[in-house]
Amino acid sequence: MIQRLLAVLALILAAGALAPPAEAGYVFYFRVFGAWTVTCWQDEPTGHKDCNLTAPQADLSAAGDKSKVAVFETAPGAFAISVQLRGVATGAQKIHLAVDGGTAREATSDRAGLAGWDGAAAAKMVAAMRAGKTLTLRSQAGADQPAREEAVPLDGFAQALDVYRLKLRGEGVLKDG
Repeated sequence: MIQRLLAVLALILAAGALAPPAEAGYVFYFRVFGAWTVTCWQDEPTGHKDCNLTAPQADLSAAGDKSKVAVFETAPGAFAISVQLRGVATGAQKIHLAVDGGTAREATSDRAGLAGWDGAAAAKMVAAMRAGKTLTLRSQAGADQPAREEAVPLDGFAQALDVYRLKLRGEGVLKDG
């Protein structure tokens, strides 16, 4: 489980925009559910398949400044969430995620602006996201800097999560029990 989480986080860092890497071979599934996108791909040389669930949709411009959120099922019923800050100075920052103004979950980003949650915190956040309306991401570069808030709509999230989980199992990436 930890190896898959580390591999997924390394993939995110390498991909930058939370999209499949260029060397992925080919994308065989892509579907948008509101602000959320499920993408599955296969690496041709190895035959390895994987999928991700991300929001908001990728901005194709180089100046894209919306931070990216990804939800991963790392083992059956176990989740991880990552955030890649975009459009702000990176470096260690406190990042808070909250659904509909509820309890905020805090993490500290690395120097590239990547932060993650796993375990019980991620599971509780995913459950809240499934039932919620808005995911709020709050980051602050320092005490002397203004806080930045970004809202990600959760309409479509529950359906996207269900499809993502089905795809992971259908493609043999995860096996129950």
